[in-house]
Amino acid sequence: MNIGDIVTLKSGGPKMTVTALKANNYLDCVWFNENHNALPFYGTFAEQTLDMFTVNFEDDDNTDEYDLIL
Repeated sequence: MNIGDIVTLKSGGPKMTVTALKANNYLDCVWFNENHNALPFYGTFAEQTLDMFTVNFEDDDNTDEYDLIL
């Protein structure tokens, strides 16, 4: 994973942006929660607990109509 990648916890939760790569495969991430006045939250996670966030448009013929909001 790289800085700027969008990830989620394997157990679920919000989309997060990787902000720093740390020692021993840990990543700093930032995310926003609409229920808390759009203030950013920060956390450090083991890379093994995260999945890359991906969007799959293969099943849709009108992909250019989507506005992806992360």
